[in-house]
Amino acid sequence: MKTTIKTTDFSENTLQLFNQAKEKKSFLLAWDLVRLLIDNDFPPKDVKEFMKHNFKNNYKFLDYSI
Repeated sequence: MKTTIKTTDFSENTLQLFNQAKEKKSFLLAWDLVRLLIDNDFPPKDVKEFMKHNFKNNYKFLDYSI
């Protein structure tokens, strides 16, 4: 299943957080990114798919609850 979330949908700050989390392979930054995306009204199901695609090692352990 492909995610409907694309990095082109992100604000400058969200994109910066995504890049930092990806570059540093940081679980905590990935956690913050999930919270930010859900708080900005991206559906949790789509956020989970996006994280699965971009953070293969961490996505299972992140919190997608509202």
